[in-house]
Amino acid sequence: TPEPTAQPSPAATPDPTRSPTALPTPSPTPQPTSSPTLGLRKIVGFVKLDEDGDSELGDDDDSPIANVELYLVDDQGEPVAIAITDSNGMYMFRAEPGIYSVEQVQPDGLVSVNDKDGPSNGLDLIQNIDVTSQDSDGNDFVEKEQSASPTPDPTQSPTSSPTPVPGSPTQAPVETSDPTPAPTIAPTAEPRKLGGTVTLDENDDLVGDRPIQAVNLVLLSSDGTILQR
Repeated sequence: TPEPTAQPSPAATPDPTRSPTALPTPSPTPQPTSSPTLGLRKIVGFVKLDEDGDSELGDDDDSPIANVELYLVDDQGEPVAIAITDSNGMYMFRAEPGIYSVEQVQPDGLVSVNDKDGPSNGLDLIQNIDVTSQDSDGNDFVEKEQSASPTPDPTQSPTSSPTPVPGSPTQAPVETSDPTPAPTIAPTAEPRKLGGTVTLDENDDLVGDRPIQAVNLVLLSSDGTILQR
């Protein structure tokens, strides 16, 4: 019996190597950029004495005035800080971004002749200082020495003729039976005292933390008249 022909085992078909599917890199969730914290702005200026009578701002011929008090006022009209000029006549405030004014306390013996925004609002006040996006400089004040009042010219014309001595006496007064009662003199009211304390708020809680020395204050009447400096 012939031996059967062995059937060849079919060659195994090798599994093809599949190209791996690259896993997509997940798009990261972008972190939102937080709003940057805005730093404090600088408000800078000088107070100078006009030496040459030209009333110009930024004049190198003018002299600095030290120890001048200035107030930083917010857009609601409230004072929020105080500064005093140094030996160079310079002052500087650091404040949150916003719109401010700077008010100068008039130095004794001097009068204002110019400031950054001109005479429209007086020469001791600079308004609408915008530091919402950047610092502000050049907020200057110019002063001059107060001149003494000149002595008035003497009156050239002679004074009027004196009243002549009366001739005939006036009619004798009629005696009254009851004397006129003497008027009661109204007593002079005693002066009252006004007092207070000026302090510096160091932690922005609107409570004074440290007393401020050498602050000039002005006493005004009900109609705004200056009574005492």
